[in-house]
Amino acid sequence: LVQALVGALVAGLDAGTTYTDWPLMDGDVVPSGLFDMSPMVSNLFESHLTAQFNHRLVAYALTGAVIWHVFRLSRTQAPRSVLVSGSLLVAAVLGQGVLGIVTLMNAVPLPLGVAHQLGAVLVLGLAVTHLHYMRFPEAVTLR
Repeated sequence: LVQALVGALVAGLDAGTTYTDWPLMDGDVVPSGLFDMSPMVSNLFESHLTAQFNHRLVAYALTGAVIWHVFRLSRTQAPRSVLVSGSLLVAAVLGQGVLGIVTLMNAVPLPLGVAHQLGAVLVLGLAVTHLHYMRFPEAVTLR
């Protein structure tokens, strides 16, 4: 949900049409100019650079966290519904990441931008489903 909200800031600022290089951003890992606006909180909502940088950072952290979570689950006796929903979540997060990079590097053509936003809905739905199966493993039995 947080990543989708940060992505909404990127979309609202039309920040995906700037800094279209990857994995670097404006030629640097940490681009110059982050948090240059005053007051500092304005950067979060008004700076193309900071909004896109935050979206990238959250994406990297989220991808790592989801992969680590499912890796840890795979080493337990988790119910099949939990393992399947977790695996689907990993696949969706990785697909969304690739789609986001392709969308960015093409300066957000409308079909790719819409696909990336729909992908966010899919990832959020899978995350909620996975959480449900984690909390209530008896709710579904996959054979």
